[in-house]
Amino acid sequence: MSETKTEVRLTAAPLSKEIIPELIHAERPCVTLLLPPYRPGEPRETAAALLKVELQQAAKDLSARRIAEPLIATLLEPLYQLSEERSSLAGSGSDRVIFRSPSILRQFALPIPASPARPCTVGACFWIRPILPSLALPEHIYVLEITKKAVTLLGCGFTEVTRLELPKGTPETLDEALGFKAPDHELVNRSPAGPSVGTMRGVQFGTGSGRETQHSYLHDFYRAIDRGVKELLGFETPAPLILAGVGEDVAMYRSINTYSNLLEQVSRAVPALH
Repeated sequence: MSETKTEVRLTAAPLSKEIIPELIHAERPCVTLLLPPYRPGEPRETAAALLKVELQQAAKDLSARRIAEPLIATLLEPLYQLSEERSSLAGSGSDRVIFRSPSILRQFALPIPASPARPCTVGACFWIRPILPSLALPEHIYVLEITKKAVTLLGCGFTEVTRLELPKGTPETLDEALGFKAPDHELVNRSPAGPSVGTMRGVQFGTGSGRETQHSYLHDFYRAIDRGVKELLGFETPAPLILAGVGEDVAMYRSINTYSNLLEQVSRAVPALH
């Protein structure tokens, strides 16, 4: 029983497809509880209060199914403990689901709201339909923030945002890229020396304006980033990648992009790192 208590005290974990076989083959009876988002200070019942109400309904439904009282107590006691855990149910910005059977006690955060749905379901199997929309989401989405000076790659899960390091040798700033080599498009030409230049062998001149040179540097910088992104995120079943930045930078990067799952959507705001 001590192991069960430890599980109860855990906060809601991100939902993943790996849990489905465990839920499908769960021993009966199965209790499914859905809790809506709750933020401290909101003028409605707390998640803990809602859970206590639904547990009373679960007890009635289990009894109606002629489940023995000792088993009902065993099933619901850890959930009553959970309703008393302030840290576990203090607040959540997303829906959560709790699965309880004689061998399972799990709770998960749902990135897509499960409502309208019954908050408490008792049956011979778990009610998994409300969680299917959340399972359809990719587990990770990546955001590439682009500016003319630097880029930042973020990995976004259901509950957290993490800054990722690009592969070794990939420049993350334009200054760093300039330290590697000159742009492929920058050319230096020489003209033949005429009579008026004396002993000079030739006259050096540039082939483009400062704006064209900057464009060439950025082009090569973004090309190096594209190679690093593909190496890091992989080639098989690549996760979605969203560009974040102003139109000019995004358009240039998109013109050289070779990552197969770059989304058309453009984000102008980058998730905050916590």
